Amino acid sequence: MTDSLRWMKDLDVAGQALQPLRDIQRLADPYSEIRRQIDVESKMLTTLRREEAWRKSFADMDQSSALAKLNDQWERQRKLMEGPFEQARRLGVVGLGMPDILRGGLTAMQLSEIPHTVAFRLPQIDEIGSLARRAAEAAELTRRAFATTALEAEMARMHEPWLRVGAEAASARGFAGILAIGHGLAERVPFGGSLGAKLRGDLGDWRDVALPTADRWLDPGARSAFYVERGFDPNLTDFTPAAFEASLRIAGLCQDGPASLDEDEDHDRAREAFDRLRLFEAEVRLFLDRVMREAFGDDWMRHRLPPTMLEQWRAKRDKAKASGRTEAPLIHYADFADYQMIIERSDNWKAVFKGIFRRQEDMRESFQRLYPIRIATMHARAVTQDDELLLVVETRRVLKAIGAAN
Repeated sequence: MTDSLRWMKDLDVAGQALQPLRDIQRLADPYSEIRRQIDVESKMLTTLRREEAWRKSFADMDQSSALAKLNDQWERQRKLMEGPFEQARRLGVVGLGMPDILRGGLTAMQLSEIPHTVAFRLPQIDEIGSLARRAAEAAELTRRAFATTALEAEMARMHEPWLRVGAEAASARGFAGILAIGHGLAERVPFGGSLGAKLRGDLGDWRDVALPTADRWLDPGARSAFYVERGFDPNLTDFTPAAFEASLRIAGLCQDGPASLDEDEDHDRAREAFDRLRLFEAEVRLFLDRVMREAFGDDWMRHRLPPTMLEQWRAKRDKAKASGRTEAPLIHYADFADYQMIIERSDNWKAVFKGIFRRQEDMRESFQRLYPIRIATMHARAVTQDDELLLVVETRRVLKAIGAAN
């Protein structure tokens, strides 16, 4: 473990000792402990990611072509590098007599943009056309969604350095892939066979996959490795945080994200994922209760739930009441895995859900892509850009299908 990580863990322990009102706060806000753990996990992931970015950046420099491009781009990028150094100087991070461990930890956070500046660049004006053509030729979904001129225009809207030096074509394919996904969600039936098949080329094939145990989802590296095993294209998320968020906005996948992210980007991403999932589940529960009542009456739960599910919901309701919480409608005690089970039950599918989701394997695949992120988020683990892309795409896809998309 690096000194920076040890320092952050020690700081968290000290914070717990100095917080005598933590138990009272937890009762007032049941999600406060999850938010606190998200803070710690996100800061640790930030430090690890930045240390890896440093190593990757200098490894890239060993390649002569990348080094030559860096030299050509140096004057263009110089001003981008001045900001973090000046910020660190103003904050007193550099050159003060504070303990080395504290200074080292803060320096890693305050100077976080330097590896990104070295490893990524903006395209030259006369380069965009070639990048757009190569990206369109490489992916069918991109080619069908955009004419080359339209793709060029979208690339020109990017103001954050987004081309990885030495891998410009891969960056262009990744950016174009995000645009194509956003276009597909906006223009196509969310669970029609056409969109589902195209998404598998970018997000991987999750049909009938045996999901690992929940413990694996707690490690962000293990999650990303599993995504790649399924066929997830890592070029879709190989951008700086600011460039990644900008690409989501341009694609129409995330209208309300920040224009740029600071040193707390991982913390912000985890908090946004937590809130997105809570709102998503609330909409899904309301949808399930509404359509099942319309089809089978107010007593639908007694006849249309899988075995033992109703008893489990009642037990959770009784436990919540015993702890002093306000009683909620019974559907609010459903677990994430319950939604898919209710929809997939054969009589429910035929009578209600086939007309909404069309293809059961596509519906199942969508919920399975969300499952790892849901486990990680509810255990207060940090959220990666891979997680965020899957989360944004699949929540929007489901909400559009059930008529709750924004």
